[in-house]
Amino acid sequence: MFGFEIAEYNLPNYGSSPITITVYTNNDDYTYSGLTVPNSSDGTLAFKGYIASSGEYFTAFQITADKGDYGYAPGITNVTLGSAAPEPGTYALMGIGGLLVAFRLRKSEAGSTLSA
Repeated sequence: MFGFEIAEYNLPNYGSSPITITVYTNNDDYTYSGLTVPNSSDGTLAFKGYIASSGEYFTAFQITADKGDYGYAPGITNVTLGSAAPEPGTYALMGIGGLLVAFRLRKSEAGSTLSA
């Protein structure tokens, strides 16, 4: 999961500009154009979040104001990176590891009682 809070700072008399967010992953690039976000002058922020598919991870992101001149400045805060849930393979490996530990413990307990 990749998320952040976003707002746009606009110079006086400039209005607002739609923004474009491009999220880059190891598998593909995802572009979301024409998004509207609050003006930061009133302290309001909007949350934008993206979830990668299985085996995919985030590598970069880019945020631009669609009008493109100097009067618009999108900004972000509270960036969050994390995994929504472990993949099934993770649980399988943990289960196999637990079984191996239990087997070794049982084998060592059986060997210690015979040598006493």
